[in-house]
Amino acid sequence: MAWHQEEQPICSKSIGDTSCVPFEHLLVLSFDYPPNDGGISRLTAGAVGAMTDLGVQTKVVTLSQQMRLGIDRPPSEVIEIDRRKGIRDWQLFGAVRAHIEEFGSNAPILASVWNPEATLATLAGAKRISILAHGNEIMPYTSAVVKSKIRKMILERSRVVICNSGYTENLVKSIASASRTAVVNPAVDVHRFPIHVSKCEARRRLGLPLDARILLTVARLDATKGHETVLRTLASLPQDQRDNFYYVIAGKGPARDSLVSLTNELRLSAHVKFAGFVPDPVLAELFVASDLFVLTSVVDRERRSMEGYGMALTEAQAAGLPVIGTRSGGIPDAVREGEGGWLIGEREVGELKCHLQRLVCNPSLFIEQGKLGLQRVRREMSWRSYAQRLLTLI
Repeated sequence: MAWHQEEQPICSKSIGDTSCVPFEHLLVLSFDYPPNDGGISRLTAGAVGAMTDLGVQTKVVTLSQQMRLGIDRPPSEVIEIDRRKGIRDWQLFGAVRAHIEEFGSNAPILASVWNPEATLATLAGAKRISILAHGNEIMPYTSAVVKSKIRKMILERSRVVICNSGYTENLVKSIASASRTAVVNPAVDVHRFPIHVSKCEARRRLGLPLDARILLTVARLDATKGHETVLRTLASLPQDQRDNFYYVIAGKGPARDSLVSLTNELRLSAHVKFAGFVPDPVLAELFVASDLFVLTSVVDRERRSMEGYGMALTEAQAAGLPVIGTRSGGIPDAVREGEGGWLIGEREVGELKCHLQRLVCNPSLFIEQGKLGLQRVRREMSWRSYAQRLLTLI
């Protein structure tokens, strides 16, 4: 399909038929949107920015800003609604009704999650709703029977459920078998983390050891993120090998105290730094300072938590870092073995240990993987290509 911003309107081809319905106006519903800094917020904002660049007039319905500091919103019309739940839902319902009155019930709508955004749009009478699926929100409920039925109905009535990974698509099919799905891996901004300093200078500025092999994890401090696997792997190394490593844990979350306790229990305090929340400028220096990015997440079905894709792994590759992830959730979509890094099994201390030992013995292998990962990101994960794929679906 050819894309022309001025010569002709952008077309979106319906799934399952041959009609091509032109549209220039798109309503985006997202309660998680800049200046929020979460994964859904960045994904939705990136898509809106790229679709706007392609000539689509986007209008975003989102919550009023509580904070004025955070990532920037892309150029687009924005309708801010009240943050209070009841008022919020009524105002979103009204925004969808207004969109339908102006452009018709088949006017395209993109919802960043199935609920409440897509649910309210369905109730408002919209007939052409596409839904982004991320992972955790699609995992089966253990007891919420009514909510499960509502979710199944919303997903199956949607035009398409756009899944961030093959794993997420399988989850969608398992709970809503009649839904129409497509996998579109998220994009990444390769310019988000500009490199302004050398590795040595970055380490000096961050107070990190100059001669260690630095491991980095950037993730919420949660039991499913796999920090424990990295800590236990370091503890399993002989002392002379362990002294080669320094592990930086960036992020906040409920598991911090237990991770600090485990670090002390394993006698790793001299080898681990809890950096807390790290803003983008500092994160860019952390990427430069590090030798390997590690995210050994696990799937926890009881807590309905897992890695739907593993955006942190893609961002690390965009910064030129080699990565190690787990064969867990959607991470295999984010990490292509031998082209940016490696995959290991969940909680596989032995496998990770072998990789760390190789990092000491053959650091050039890891440098090469970092280069290959960066090349793959630049080649396959631009926002323009992501937006073009969305527009063929919605």
